[in-house]
Amino acid sequence: MSIENIPIKDLEQAKAYFLAMGCSHFHLSRESVERRDEYYALKISRSTEMLWRQEEANRRLTEFSFEEPEKIGISYSALNDVTEYNYHYIQEMINLAQQFYDVLPPEQIKYVLSVIIGNNGTLTRGGLIEKAYKRGFTDLAEQLLFIAKKYLWKAENKQITILWLQGYLVDVIEALGLEEDNDYLALLRNKDNILSFQYYRQGAHNGNIFSMRMLARCFIDGKGCDANRKEAEHWLEKAATAGNDLAKEELAQFRETEIHNN
Repeated sequence: MSIENIPIKDLEQAKAYFLAMGCSHFHLSRESVERRDEYYALKISRSTEMLWRQEEANRRLTEFSFEEPEKIGISYSALNDVTEYNYHYIQEMINLAQQFYDVLPPEQIKYVLSVIIGNNGTLTRGGLIEKAYKRGFTDLAEQLLFIAKKYLWKAENKQITILWLQGYLVDVIEALGLEEDNDYLALLRNKDNILSFQYYRQGAHNGNIFSMRMLARCFIDGKGCDANRKEAEHWLEKAATAGNDLAKEELAQFRETEIHNN
């Protein structure tokens, strides 16, 4: 019997459900409204949930295995989902990343970098670097930055494409005011722009409307390519014709700007 079919009548059952949901009740409503109501009826405190999360994090840290290298990155990402971001746990995440550096398969690098750098919509990206820095653990933030740079180097050396994460690291460094060589940051940003341009170009030629619009932006801004107003208009027009409302607005603004400039 799957867990969503088991009524939540006490703390033990609630804990089992909480762990099954990845140490979060964010998905409770989606999984089962009935289970959600039963869970909330127990009025479980945040401190209790924190204790459950810490116990689960400790268990996963203790049982973390290197025996199946192809699963290391995914396991690391899953561990990050349950970690309470105090000094001890962030240090343990750093230790793990250092320990499996040599055995981690290249295709798993993106998972590790996504944990360390982050990939949300903010300029600080929500990764371990941000979490360490904002909690005052500047020494850990510096260690994480060093590790991120090592994994980016490994990805490039193994010819693994890491889309956007190089640019995200620049965002994090600049937003948090971390010390880093400006030439290195410019190099990372340029590499990210080139990879993004190639990605959007391929998607656009394959008929992806979003890629068409983003490719146009690359040509407008000259990111990853030479600025080309004619190509920009071409791809905005294709995206607009395909029904993208944002592209329609941007195409109208683009042409209005062209009229004023001429």
